[in-house]
Amino acid sequence: MKGKFNFYEVVKINSKRSELSDANGLECAILGMAENDDGIYWYSVSSLIGEFSWDLREDELVSTGKTMKREDFYTGESITVSVNQDGEGKLK
Repeated sequence: MKGKFNFYEVVKINSKRSELSDANGLECAILGMAENDDGIYWYSVSSLIGEFSWDLREDELVSTGKTMKREDFYTGESITVSVNQDGEGKLK
């Protein structure tokens, strides 16, 4: 089974959960997804208006028909970390 949404798709939150009532209607982008053992898809979404993110079930999201690009979220920069035998890491 395939999920309803794709990476970087813009969705609106539409949840019945009381703890998400303030987030309902916010536009977010899909940045992660997973299917649980029951076949239910969960999505990691990031708000387009601030530094907020949530993990939501597929039925708590509504498509806007818009899609963004990976470059809208990631710069392509990376770091390298070395880890010693004690498990301590430091930037290279």
